[in-house]
Amino acid sequence: ATASSRNVTDANKFISAITILDATDGSGGLNTNYNLPSLDAANAPVTISAKAITMSGLTSSGKIYDGTTNATLGGTASLQSAISAGTGSSSDGKPYDVDSLSLAGTAVGAFNDKDVSDATKVVFSGLSLTGTGEENYSFTNHPDASHSVNTKEVSLSGSKTYDGGVDLMGAVSLLTGVGSETLSYSGASASAKDVSVSHKYINGLTLGDATDGSGGLAGNYQLPSLDAVNAPVSIGTREVSLSGSKTYDGGVNLTGSDVSISTGVGSETLSYSGATVSSKDVAVSNKYIDAITLGDATDGSGGLASNYHLP
Repeated sequence: ATASSRNVTDANKFISAITILDATDGSGGLNTNYNLPSLDAANAPVTISAKAITMSGLTSSGKIYDGTTNATLGGTASLQSAISAGTGSSSDGKPYDVDSLSLAGTAVGAFNDKDVSDATKVVFSGLSLTGTGEENYSFTNHPDASHSVNTKEVSLSGSKTYDGGVDLMGAVSLLTGVGSETLSYSGASASAKDVSVSHKYINGLTLGDATDGSGGLAGNYQLPSLDAVNAPVSIGTREVSLSGSKTYDGGVNLTGSDVSISTGVGSETLSYSGATVSSKDVAVSNKYIDAITLGDATDGSGGLASNYHLP
């Protein structure tokens, strides 16, 4: 038996030749008892369905979160080798050598989701079938590749003015490095509270989703190693408030209770030495402390002169 055409898209195909034979299943049918109808589209129609063919050869890989579904591809896409007409099977994915097929377009790949929690595979697209006889085939895209998106490390640093504590709320710079995405944070603390301690760093911090509408999700990011290299903290000295008051004594020296020093940090106090006033006389206007050296507290309050500076 043969068909009037091998092509899927040709209309009015029919059985153009056939020889009927006796039954071989024991039913008793004899070919001499039958005759063929007119071999045409009305009496012997033929339907030919497109054969599915497949391609392979593309590769991809996982990636660090970058806010997009873009995937990097490798390899070269290709069809399976053609086989002789009438061989193979409808499901082997192979074209026939009576047709001349190739791939057109540029392969692209995209993750099924941009986020770490939902990205599971790379989906390939961008290629199509072209060539003689391409209408006889249905084209199946390249198989998906199982890959994941991994968390991106954020950049951290902390900076504040000395306040007597290690809390860093509102004092942390947190950069995602992904577009305009930001993150919130909680529980941030420094490894030391004092200005003079070297190599301070953020020793605790919990990432949170953005609260400013930028779309940053904590699940797409991870903390760096919390050390002085990757999460440094700078604590600057706090300015004290000074004033002086005494009874005229003929000199410019200020001692004892003559000077009031306010640190502005809890109960911390400071001592001082070498304080002088700009003029000794009552009548001189706009007098001020023109020299003073700060010293550590002597009353057990814990005030350290290195955490403060003069106005």
